[in-house]
Amino acid sequence: MVLRFLEIDKDLIRVNGKNGNTPLHIISEVGNHSGLLDRFLEICPQSIRAVTIENRNALHIALENDRLDVLQVLIQTLRKTDYFCEVMNQKGEDGNTALHLAAFHNQPEADKHSTNQAGWMALDIAERYNNKDSITVLGGCFIPGVSNFNCNLEKEIVKYVTKASSPIFHGMVNISGEDRNALLVILGLLLTVTYQASLKGQMIQR
Repeated sequence: MVLRFLEIDKDLIRVNGKNGNTPLHIISEVGNHSGLLDRFLEICPQSIRAVTIENRNALHIALENDRLDVLQVLIQTLRKTDYFCEVMNQKGEDGNTALHLAAFHNQPEADKHSTNQAGWMALDIAERYNNKDSITVLGGCFIPGVSNFNCNLEKEIVKYVTKASSPIFHGMVNISGEDRNALLVILGLLLTVTYQASLKGQMIQR
């Protein structure tokens, strides 16, 4: 029934409710049950740009709630758009981008140099919480000649990691917290390897 209404008026997905939450924000919090998130984004992909009254987007919400099933769909959708960086680097009311939250949760993807309100760079946060995989990737961004690592290359990295990790995400909502943490480490390693490979390719081109 919900999907039928949305097919009639796709802008319903972007209607703000309490605290500015849209249906997409709610799904990002509770999980991608019955593939609703996929359908919502298929009907109205622009809805991914919506923010709450705290300036948080779907990525912030998914990361804060460890919704890796949601995160996978959001990344897959974003990498096909020209507003990938805009959404990925959107700062919430507290100054945190998706990267800062990813560093807390050990999921390293976004603009590595962005600083939150507390003045912490994403690398600082990763080190504070001893997220070693995030530290590995983020630390590499401060090597001379690497700080200009452009958004297009980042998109290719995320594209590769999303494809490579899709079997890992299968059935994610049903696994234990311990297994979920183990998978986060695996994804961190995947991103590290891909980052290094892409970096070598960029150096060779120069």
